[in-house]
Amino acid sequence: MEVITDILQFFKAPNGCVMTIGVFDGVHRGHREIIGKAIETAVSGGYELVVMSFNPGPREFFKGTDEDFYLLTLDEFTSELEKLGVDRLLLIPFDRALRETRAGDFLNGVLRDRLDARVLVVGEDFAFGAGREGSIEFVKHHSADIGLELVVVDEFKVDKSPVRATIIREMIRDGKIEQANKYLGYEFYVSGEVIHGFGVGKSIGCPTANIDWPKSKVKPLRGVYAVIAELDGREYPAVANFGVRPTLKDVTSSELFEIHLLEYDPGELEGKKIKSRFVSFMREEKEFPSTDELAVQIADDKLKAKEILKINEQ
Repeated sequence: MEVITDILQFFKAPNGCVMTIGVFDGVHRGHREIIGKAIETAVSGGYELVVMSFNPGPREFFKGTDEDFYLLTLDEFTSELEKLGVDRLLLIPFDRALRETRAGDFLNGVLRDRLDARVLVVGEDFAFGAGREGSIEFVKHHSADIGLELVVVDEFKVDKSPVRATIIREMIRDGKIEQANKYLGYEFYVSGEVIHGFGVGKSIGCPTANIDWPKSKVKPLRGVYAVIAELDGREYPAVANFGVRPTLKDVTSSELFEIHLLEYDPGELEGKKIKSRFVSFMREEKEFPSTDELAVQIADDKLKAKEILKINEQ
């Protein structure tokens, strides 16, 4: 997949393209319906598929920060789109100029003249342009004049509930991982490089690979999770903790994500890339009177994680 960060560097495809536009945070099941329809349309019409998204996004423009918000980091986002089969990702900044662009100017100057879009595939809540004047009805009214076909995809629902990034974020913050995964269409995950630890986990029989939680990524409820860790091209059942380790006051108070691989000692992991897929929330983080009592609880956590992940004792 080609990633283009400057619209002036976008070169038109010979036959034009199918476009879909959005933040697409999480690339969840609702987004996959839209992108899937766009892929189907592109293939059947012999077009290239182009996804337009934003970096920095609207949140950074309006709020001034992206901290503790996105379901996917930028690298994870591009990876998910590539796996779906997107040809090109046009990743442009959401800034004042874009915000103030009138819908008609965007439709004519950007979609038609600059990008040569032949088909626009969007969700039913789609709107663009200054004051969100570019509604579905606006596009329907003007699209024929510029030779643009509009395809509107119905809102995707799970158990009669709409699938939206705002809802999924709250599920993750509440520890409702299984429900969030159902809405995402994949297991919520975090990727990062293993950093140097303090060795406390190893001293109580639970050596961990630690990563800093990405600043922009939504934070899960502090606590213990059953996860699947991906390392060096293999998958390992694991138990993980996100939080500040309140029992170990003299170590650190910053939030860390700690992963303990069950029934496997990988040796030195510092500097390696690890991805952890959240399977189930087990318990909230709590402070214990001593490290001995913490060790007892960790042993119980490991047993529970094995049950969740269906690990048979030998």
